[in-house]
Amino acid sequence: MSRNVVIATIVALLLIGVSYFLYVNYKQGQEAQMQIEQAGQQAKTDAEMKAKQAKDARDMEMKTEGMKEETVQLASINNSGQSGVANVGEENGKVTITLRLNGGVGDVSQPAHIHTGACPGVGAVKYPLTSIVNGQSKTTLNITMAELLKQLPLAINVHKSVEEVKTYTACGDIRNDAMGTSPTKGAMQTTPTTMMKPSAAMEKSITP
Repeated sequence: MSRNVVIATIVALLLIGVSYFLYVNYKQGQEAQMQIEQAGQQAKTDAEMKAKQAKDARDMEMKTEGMKEETVQLASINNSGQSGVANVGEENGKVTITLRLNGGVGDVSQPAHIHTGACPGVGAVKYPLTSIVNGQSKTTLNITMAELLKQLPLAINVHKSVEEVKTYTACGDIRNDAMGTSPTKGAMQTTPTTMMKPSAAMEKSITP
């Protein structure tokens, strides 16, 4: 084999080797670029999903916390002649309930509670409230407004006295218009009815 042929063969082999090396690097570069693009797309998808979840959480929080303060009308029941309002709000992450009623009897202590269900046929006691004296009381519950609203339907119910705890005098439904929730659509019953007997859980929760 002549020297020129040998040189040509060597050059051809070198060209083939260089071409193969460049091809391999090119393919690896393509694969790396594809992986980078896929990772970027995945990161973008994850970011969009997290942003959507955060937005949904904010929207839900706005709905559940939409009622930062609400006035609950307490209507007279059983011909008690007692009615008033309950201001339900939130302070420092805790629910506050301020009751103001008229038609009460002087220094008589009137038990009050948040019950499950809606007026006038409320269910068991959910949260005891500070008893009403001289038509007023204020209670702080160790829950947030959002936690309270998740338990709807709930109602605030007032009793005549510790001695006559089975006699209900005023009742009002806790509502959350921000969530479109209304425990009861009917008018409050104000005429005499068969006396409703409190549940055992309620009787146990009442203290003089």
